[in-house]
Amino acid sequence: MVSILSLLTILSLAYTRTLASKPNVNVEIAVGDVSSGSEHKMERVLRSITGYSNEDKMALVNQHNQNRRLVSPTAANMKRMIWDDSLGATAQAWANGCVYSHSTSGLGENLYARAGSEPSVTGPVDAWFSEKDFYTYNMKSCDSGKICGHYTQVAWAKSNKVGCGIKYCTANSPFGSSYPNWYLVVCNYSPAGNYNWEFPYVSGAPCSGCADSEGLNTGDCRNGLCVTKEECQRDPSACSAPIVCNNQVINCQNGGTANYAQCQCDCPVNYGGAQCEQVLCSLGSCQNGGTANYASCKCDCPAYFGGQHCESYVDCHLMGVGGSDASYCASFPSWYCSPGVKFTGEDADIRFKHCPNKCGITCN
Repeated sequence: MVSILSLLTILSLAYTRTLASKPNVNVEIAVGDVSSGSEHKMERVLRSITGYSNEDKMALVNQHNQNRRLVSPTAANMKRMIWDDSLGATAQAWANGCVYSHSTSGLGENLYARAGSEPSVTGPVDAWFSEKDFYTYNMKSCDSGKICGHYTQVAWAKSNKVGCGIKYCTANSPFGSSYPNWYLVVCNYSPAGNYNWEFPYVSGAPCSGCADSEGLNTGDCRNGLCVTKEECQRDPSACSAPIVCNNQVINCQNGGTANYAQCQCDCPVNYGGAQCEQVLCSLGSCQNGGTANYASCKCDCPAYFGGQHCESYVDCHLMGVGGSDASYCASFPSWYCSPGVKFTGEDADIRFKHCPNKCGITCN
């Protein structure tokens, strides 16, 4: 059995429906060459999954709301999103069909497809929001050759309800026959966003536009977002909840997560500071499959490698058979030399453990 370390490629496409939600598709391939030899087949661990748990649904809503707080310029009228079971059921029904195209529901809709490994719960939301870098608010436009429709739907101020579905699919793969198994994520929004020639939101100081003329908001502000009457009806505690963190928006850097319970950023490994703005260890990149160890500020190296960044061979003659190839290497296809390809149960790549010469590693 052979497993392969995922490679990453991102493709996107979108089209527009007049005066309706702009359908958006985000496609992510996270697999490498999956050809197989006669006695060695590829092993890719993909978990069959249909639908989101209640915990996942809360995480999706929270991530949408956190990203909506971080639009630029800031939004005066951005509503807090809530989960909607009806939208979730519609999204799940469409995801269950494993069809890589948009529905005709008339709802706001973002799609995300991934092959090779299961997407994280909030990964699609962050992928859509990352298109913010290509969007120019004042021009209501996207950079040439770029797609921003996922971002504008996530940031559409009047879209205050969301429901999502996920399905592990074994047919109709948009990645072709080489990658038959894939995941489809669908999020539906209401009211639909992305109307032609409209701003996604009104720019201004956060919450300065919560007292809306339509009378849909309560006028309350919760950390940069407007509380809607609909949210209060569904969850009265949302209106009576105490204001936290002085009603400020917590903006975390470098992948940090806003923690409104403790009014702080929860920082990923190797980052610190109030906004995760500080790099704790300037380690740089680990080479040859090494893993960053920020506690020691050194890379933990796999077999055959050493140095701070695993940049050097410990002893080339320990590879293969005394530095030469094993006899069976001659029959292996060239992709066996790819980084991350190893026999199941082994901790070293085939190129190091079995076939150094075939893979371009020559001992002096």
